[in-house]
Amino acid sequence: MLAALSLFVSFQTYRTYDFQDEVARVTSALQTARSRSMANVDGNGDGTPDAHAVCYEETPSHSAYIIIAGDPCDGSAGQKISIADAVGVTWPNTITFAQLSGRTTATDVTLTYNGRTIIIEINNKGRINWKYGP
Repeated sequence: MLAALSLFVSFQTYRTYDFQDEVARVTSALQTARSRSMANVDGNGDGTPDAHAVCYEETPSHSAYIIIAGDPCDGSAGQKISIADAVGVTWPNTITFAQLSGRTTATDVTLTYNGRTIIIEINNKGRINWKYGP
């Protein structure tokens, strides 16, 4: 009985960790793109600094967040960050951060997993904040 209880607790702990890890991946991708834009980094190697963006790519074989220089999102270029399969993602269009200011269009990214919801809010000044959803 005790072994069965500890196995349940172990799986629950793993699920919670997996979800928190996904939240960290999304916020990290957003922060990286914002930071590169504000630092005026040349992302595509043409000698001209670029705005940077994050988009979400979902194919039958995988899902990933992509950090790119410029816009629109091109799945063939950019830094891909894989996603845990069990996490549900509601992603708006490409989130682009402006050069130097880091400003963007205010939007939300919603992650759901095992009945839990976390909303990552991005305001128009580029602030990234997450909270537990309803």
